[in-house]
Amino acid sequence: MGAILGFIAGFGIIIWIVAILWYFLSAFGFYRLAKNAGVTPAWIAWIPFLQFFLLGKLDNDRVWGIPGASWILVLGHILIPVLANYVGTNSVVNFIYYALTFVFYVYLQTAYYDLYKIYAPNTAVLWLVLGIIFPFLIPIFVFIIRDRTRYANVR
Repeated sequence: MGAILGFIAGFGIIIWIVAILWYFLSAFGFYRLAKNAGVTPAWIAWIPFLQFFLLGKLDNDRVWGIPGASWILVLGHILIPVLANYVGTNSVVNFIYYALTFVFYVYLQTAYYDLYKIYAPNTAVLWLVLGIIFPFLIPIFVFIIRDRTRYANVR
């Protein structure tokens, strides 16, 4: 029994280390992108939900042509989990939750795609597809493009 608990504890520690590494890659990547693009305050990249504010700002604050992408991305990451508390209570609530979650996920992936098009236009589609299939790659992509030159008018 002790060996099993030790294995579970060791595995949990490894998961925490990987999660911290992924957080650092994403935060440092967004921080450098914001700093290089002149988006202020760049330090908010280190605050988990506010990283998405910078994602919107780096996308010229527009996704799908809708202004205010920065706040939509932040509020979506806050409201979707709050709505999850009400799933199962009512079929209408369930439908609204799943529809909003799907639309927000597509919106988020579009924001990342726009970011990839701005900083890595030759690999944007590949990174989008890989990010959808393997979401753990997204922080790596953000880290890779952190010091790249912003391509003008890539929309």
